[in-house]
Amino acid sequence: MEGRFGNGIVRSYRTIDTLVCTATARHDGPALMDTTSQDIPELPSPEAPPPESAAQEDPVAAPAAVTPNPKFDSVRFAVTALCVGLLCLGVLWRFIDLDYPRTFSFDEHHFVSNARNYIAHQADWNDHPPLGKLVLVPAMLVFGDRGLGWRLSSALLGLAIIALAGLCAAKIFDDRRAGLMTAAFLAIDGFFISYARTALIDNPLTAFIYAALALMLWAQSLRWFAGAALCVGLAVASKWTGVCVLLLAPILLRRAGKSVWHAAWMFALASLVYLAIGAAALRLTRQPISIAGMMGTNWSLLQHHAGFTVWDNAASSKWYTWPALIHPILMHHESVGPGMVRATSTIGNLLLWFGTTASIALALVGLARAIFRRLRGRVAIAAEHRRDALVLASMTALMLPFILTHRQSYIFHYLGAYGLGLGLLASRVVAIEKRWSLVALGFLVAAAGVSMLYLPLWTGTVQSTHGFLLRLPFPSWR
Repeated sequence: MEGRFGNGIVRSYRTIDTLVCTATARHDGPALMDTTSQDIPELPSPEAPPPESAAQEDPVAAPAAVTPNPKFDSVRFAVTALCVGLLCLGVLWRFIDLDYPRTFSFDEHHFVSNARNYIAHQADWNDHPPLGKLVLVPAMLVFGDRGLGWRLSSALLGLAIIALAGLCAAKIFDDRRAGLMTAAFLAIDGFFISYARTALIDNPLTAFIYAALALMLWAQSLRWFAGAALCVGLAVASKWTGVCVLLLAPILLRRAGKSVWHAAWMFALASLVYLAIGAAALRLTRQPISIAGMMGTNWSLLQHHAGFTVWDNAASSKWYTWPALIHPILMHHESVGPGMVRATSTIGNLLLWFGTTASIALALVGLARAIFRRLRGRVAIAAEHRRDALVLASMTALMLPFILTHRQSYIFHYLGAYGLGLGLLASRVVAIEKRWSLVALGFLVAAAGVSMLYLPLWTGTVQSTHGFLLRLPFPSWR
């Protein structure tokens, strides 16, 4: 204690002396300063304390440096606010005047007729598994056998698709901002808006596929994969192509550190869910339930779909034309006065659509180069290319039935794959934002502007015939 006290006196004495000598030197010159300093006796210096204790006990020690708060990024905040705003607009656009058209649009008559039979407990031959039609029943019972009742379940599932796609992208790219932007893109893209406003079975299919994918991506244990298998069963019970998402199970099981052989019981569980829903539909229509009967029905259904190899439908299109948006479907069109029409189309947001196609091409080129470097120089494939590969594999899996077969196909078969492609685009925009935030903001503003331009074609708002032709300038678009 005495050593520290003496040390403090010495430091104080030297500080005062230095100040005095400096002031005197300014008036009397350096000689006086030197004389004064020589008159000061040197006191013995005590042993220096350890650095940590000195920093704690020295009252004249310099304060620790304070790290300044990061500068507020107004452009980044604007991008976030715009994404949230676009999400809100997307919700509104899915429900505004949902009762229009008052009559059936595109293939709605098939599935609404099925739902009517289920409500009446009447036997019905299904062109597809029953769940896609069963989900229409609750809203029809509440809101009646009209447009709103037919389409409400699709609109609600459309909201689920937005959230699930955002979760998938956030996990794949390990970036919550990419997830937010993906959800915003889906919210304002007309491809998803138009199907959320139509009583078709593609929305239930896509929602269950995304739910299964999200559970496998975020899995913390095998229970999550069991939940994913349940969702696969629901997807297959809506449309058989839903089974394709199960092709990703081995990849995602290995990604989670689990054995790929768990995919076997996942397939079995999904099959049980599928059979249970089929049995429930038979019970609802008061038909006998038997495994042999259900297998016979599914075999007949398989033969029915296998016969769709004649491309005689004007709305059909090949899978390789979908990224180029060659042939969107005009779902409804009616004249409402001289030079005025109301129409709905599955055409997407042009900027987002072709931006996604460009992102797919860039991802393919980047992945090919990474694989070539890996084979040539044994250089590890970067994480960004692995993420792109997962997205591309997922898109391919969902399109596989139409790539491998000659079955008649339509652009709505691209719905699930396109949503994942929007995630790929979002990851690119987020990467651009880190370097040129104004460019990312400008892209979002432009995408919002394109959606506003095409909104009448997605919600069936009255427009001039001239405006209709300007929005759909190519014959194959209308």
